[in-house]
Amino acid sequence: MGTAASVVVLVAVLALVAWGRFPDLLVAGAGALLVLVVGLVSLDEVGDTLDRLAPTLAFLAAVFVLAEVAREAGLFRVAGAWMAARGRTPQLLVVAVSAGAVVVTVLVGLDATAVLFTPVVIQLVARRDVSPDPPLLATTQLANASSSLLPVSNLTNLLVFSATGLTFGGFALRMALPTLAASSVVAGTAVWSERRAG
Repeated sequence: MGTAASVVVLVAVLALVAWGRFPDLLVAGAGALLVLVVGLVSLDEVGDTLDRLAPTLAFLAAVFVLAEVAREAGLFRVAGAWMAARGRTPQLLVVAVSAGAVVVTVLVGLDATAVLFTPVVIQLVARRDVSPDPPLLATTQLANASSSLLPVSNLTNLLVFSATGLTFGGFALRMALPTLAASSVVAGTAVWSERRAG
C-alpha cells in the first residue's frame, strides 16, 4: 500500500511540474510534506537521507554557482572565440567543439554544457557556412559521453560516488577508459558526419 501511495504522489508531483502552473519548488515541497504527514516516510528517515545527501547537494549547489560565475565572467564567450580560431575548416571546427564540450562537461558538469556551452556553439555555427548538425551532435552527445569521468561531472556520479568507496582520484582513474572510449566514438562520429555533409 505504501509503495502504491508513494508512486501516486510521485506521478502527481511530476504531472504538476510538467503542467507548469506552479513553481517547481512549491510542488516538490508540497509533495515531500504530504508523504511525511501521511506517514509514508518518518522524520528519522528524512533526517538520515538529508545527512547522507547533504554534502552532495551542497557540492551540486556550489557547482551551479561556479557555472553561473563562469558565464558572467565570459568564460563561454572565450571558449567560442577559441573554437572559432581553431576551426578553420568544418572538420577542425567539429574537433574544437568536441574538445570544448569535453572540458566544460568534465570540469563544470553536464548541465553547463547543455545550458551554457551549447548556445555558444549555436551562435558559432550560425556565423559559419557549415552544417550545424555535426557540431551540435558533438556538443549534446559529449555532454553525456564525457560526464562519467569525475564525480562532479554528472549528478548521477555525485549520488553514487559515496557508495563506491573510491577516492575522487580513484573514481576518475576507474572511469577514465570508459569516458575516453565513449567520447572518442562521439567525436569521431561527428567528424565523419561533417565529412559526409561536406
